[in-house]
Amino acid sequence: MRNPSSKSYRYFYVFLNMTMLLSTVVIMSFAVTGDNHLFMLVPGLGTLIILVFSTVKIYLRTGVWKFIHSNSENMDERELALARMAVQKAYAVFTVTILGFVMILSIALSYDATAQIVSKKSSSLWIVLAGFIYFAHSLPAVFIVLREKYLNF
Repeated sequence: MRNPSSKSYRYFYVFLNMTMLLSTVVIMSFAVTGDNHLFMLVPGLGTLIILVFSTVKIYLRTGVWKFIHSNSENMDERELALARMAVQKAYAVFTVTILGFVMILSIALSYDATAQIVSKKSSSLWIVLAGFIYFAHSLPAVFIVLREKYLNF
C-alpha cells in the first residue's frame, strides 16, 4: 500500500480521513460537554493528529487540495470540467448531509429533555460546525482522489 497512485492506497487514506473527521467531532463534542474532560480529550487529540496526518498525506502532498482551491483562470478545459464535476458532486453530498443533520437535530430538540441538554452544552455544536466546514472543503478533493488515476497537479 505504499504506491500513492494505487486505488487501495487512495481509498484507505480517504476512508481514514473521513473516519477520523467523524471520530474527532464526536469525541471532542463529548470532551467539551462531559464531566471527564481529560479522559475524552486524549483520544480526541489522537484522532485529530491522525486527521491532520491523513489530510497531508492524501490531499496536500498530491496537490489535489491546491488544485480544487485554485483560480479557474489558471485551468485548462479538462481541469475545469474535472473541478466542476468534483464540486458539483461534493456539494450535493454536503447539502444532503447538512439537511439530514438539521432534521435529526430538530427532531431531537422537539423533546424537552434533549433541548435542555443541548442548550446547556451548546459549545459542542461549534465543534460540529468546524467539522462541517472541513468536510465541505475536503469533499471535492475526495471525488478527485477517488476518480483520477494520476494525482500530479
